[in-house]
Amino acid sequence: LDGSLSGSIDIQHGLQISAGPSVVRGLVINRWNLLGASVYGSGGYVEGNFIGTDLTGTSARPNVFGLIISSNITVGGTTTHAGNVLSGNVDTALGINGEWSIPRPQQVQHGHRHRLYPQPHRRLRINLEQRRVM
Repeated sequence: LDGSLSGSIDIQHGLQISAGPSVVRGLVINRWNLLGASVYGSGGYVEGNFIGTDLTGTSARPNVFGLIISSNITVGGTTTHAGNVLSGNVDTALGINGEWSIPRPQQVQHGHRHRLYPQPHRRLRINLEQRRVM
C-alpha cells in the first residue's frame, strides 16, 4: 500500500480496520501522509508486514506514524515469518491503546523478535498506554 500513489492529500491513512477478528499479513505499507495502518476490533493479528520501509526492509519509505493498534491485537507471532518490520517512520513506530503486556525475555526466542529500527528515525518512539509487565 503505497501512500505516494494515493493521488490526494485528503487520503492520509493507509489501512484502517475497525472490525474483528482481522488478520493483516504480508503487506508493505509506506509513504502515507499520516498513518500507515490502524487495527482495532475484537482481536486479530498483525504479522509479516513491512511498515515504513520497502519490501526488503533496507530502505526507508516513511509514514508519519507506523502502526496503531488496540490492546487485543497480537503483533507478531511464534513463527520466524510472523515478525514485522516497523522502521523508517517519522514519528511513532508502534502505538498501543489499552492494556498490554511484555513477555519475559526468556519467552522471546531469537529470530522471532520484531525488527523495530534498522532504518533511522527522526524520533525514536513507541507509545504504550496502561502498561502491565508479565
